[in-house]
Amino acid sequence: MQTETHRPGRLAILLAVCGTLVAGSAWAARPKDQAGFLESKAFFKPELSVSSAHSRLETIEQALANKAEWGQFRAAGASALAGGQPFRAYIDPRSGVASNIMGAFPLIPGSGVGNQITAASLGVSSVDAAAVAQAVRGFVSAHRGILGVDVSQLGEVNATQIHKDLWQFTIPQVYQGVPVRDGRVAGTIVKGNLVLIGAESWGNVRISRHALVSAQQALERGFAHVEGRIAQDELLAGPTLEILPVAPAEFQVGEKFSGPVGKGYGHRLVWSFVFSRPPDDARWETLVDAHTGEVLALQDKNLYVDRQITGGVYPLTDTGICPNNETCGVMQSGWPMPFADT
Repeated sequence: MQTETHRPGRLAILLAVCGTLVAGSAWAARPKDQAGFLESKAFFKPELSVSSAHSRLETIEQALANKAEWGQFRAAGASALAGGQPFRAYIDPRSGVASNIMGAFPLIPGSGVGNQITAASLGVSSVDAAAVAQAVRGFVSAHRGILGVDVSQLGEVNATQIHKDLWQFTIPQVYQGVPVRDGRVAGTIVKGNLVLIGAESWGNVRISRHALVSAQQALERGFAHVEGRIAQDELLAGPTLEILPVAPAEFQVGEKFSGPVGKGYGHRLVWSFVFSRPPDDARWETLVDAHTGEVLALQDKNLYVDRQITGGVYPLTDTGICPNNETCGVMQSGWPMPFADT
């Protein structure tokens, strides 16, 4: 079983989301009446569009580089670790990394199934965001073999308490101090148990993080693409060094990955900067390869919208009935989703 999604994606099966966000961020604007000169120069290299997929562990396990670790995980009593409950796992074939592991893994104090964790056992006096972050990092480190992530590329854990029994967390991917665009590990903790964890857009980085093109040279290359910088141009952000995941062309069929499991990510070190050209309110992001000086993309980062997005979520199940709070399957409006995006 495999499903295919395309960036920008979000961790699958985290919540059944029906779009609770109201469109209209700080940078939203009305659609343009007509295209101008900069629109005619806009482009991005196809390799920057990286799809992801989710395959059941059972269907892909024998092709995984870490299949031995998965075998050891089961032999060690994975369901016992998951509070006696069965667990399910999905793998992104492009990376070989776990995109979703679902179970009931006691992590912090709570009333979840099999949970006997105490603040004392965590070595803390109270369970706050810092304590949750520490517990999450410990879990990821202990289970890095099955997750498939290089723990040296984990950034700071951002843990957010939604309400008394619900925490969500995200860990950005950072390679030798350089952020990796879109890469992260994220998950959900319910009643003290880790019920979902997985990586998104995560391929372990193996390139040099040292730029051979300076920030000033990147600016010059980027503006050369639009036939030079003019006096009205305003630099809004950057140049900033970051790493971009890319899809190796030799393993692509259209936008779909078709290569060996775990071989679907490449990376580019880039300088990114954003500029505007008044009176137009467009925010033009330019990406320049920091190793070669090649201009990889020029895109307007504004969100042009003229309508509202409304909806709700099924926080537990979509049965449509609500016998009690533990199994309620009725859509809820106004549900907080701190890491969601439109």
